[in-house]
Amino acid sequence: MAGAQEHGYARSIEFWTRALQELATRKVSRFANISPSKDHWLNSATGVSNCSYTLNFLKRGARVELYLRRPEKEENKWIFDQLIQQKETLERSFGSELKWQRLDDKIASRISLSNSFDGYNRDIWPEMIDWLCKHIVRLERAFSEALAELNQQLRSGIDSTAREANEKSQTN
Repeated sequence: MAGAQEHGYARSIEFWTRALQELATRKVSRFANISPSKDHWLNSATGVSNCSYTLNFLKRGARVELYLRRPEKEENKWIFDQLIQQKETLERSFGSELKWQRLDDKIASRISLSNSFDGYNRDIWPEMIDWLCKHIVRLERAFSEALAELNQQLRSGIDSTAREANEKSQTN
């Protein structure tokens, strides 16, 4: 098993090395200081603590996502709820429908778009990487302003009333 796992790590590092080179070529600065990883994902900061733009390299596809993983479940759900109120505008800005996953049974929440690929076929990696590059840029453009506004609210504590209301709605 260790050999298969090591092989998978090598594949991930090779894929992310190529992807990061392409992101740099396209001047996608958000990933400029990120190193190739043995994991199937790469995270980049959004400007909101513990919320990331994430690239996923999967056996059967690729996914771009906004991953909300703050330590407090209520904050993640509050951010998600604020964003879903803007769903139509955000999806129009992104250019297509997204998968909105509040994940009520988990701490985190996710907003994503996936595409099917044979991820272990190195011959199609250029196509996968192109798809990831294009869609992570679109995701960032669509969500950056809304996230900046929510970050201001989080920092100023405006959301405490909203969090309390959210907690009450979850217990009713």
